[in-house]
Amino acid sequence: MSQNGNGNSFEEEVQLVQTTDEEGNIHLFEKLDELEVEGKDYALLIYRGQQEAGSNLPVSLEVSSDEDDEVIVMRLSHDEDGAEIYENIDDEKEFDKVAAYIESLQEEEDDDEDDEDGEAFDAVKLGELLQQLDDGDEETKKN
Repeated sequence: MSQNGNGNSFEEEVQLVQTTDEEGNIHLFEKLDELEVEGKDYALLIYRGQQEAGSNLPVSLEVSSDEDDEVIVMRLSHDEDGAEIYENIDDEKEFDKVAAYIESLQEEEDDDEDDEDGEAFDAVKLGELLQQLDDGDEETKKN
């Protein structure tokens, strides 16, 4: 659960996506994000369960910890009615381009976190230095 700027609690919205395979099985995914690579759209998904073809039972959800989740990348397009279509990426070169792009985003995020940690460290160091200088001024004034 998170809090908004007003301090009120709210649940993060989870977008579920349903696909059907060639055998008629329904698969359920949690949609994490969308991205564009070289003019094509892709979705980052986490598998959450399936319903066997011909079954009237509801899709059983698989819930795991975030650390165990494997992210799946699918090409995202739209039909003539605007409905989303999720497709496997069968072309190895296309998949490699998307994977490299995602890795570069992760590296940028890691670098940003390192920069923030470094800035926080520098601010602490600067604060300590200023305190030492201030303490030194007080010593000088006493003498």
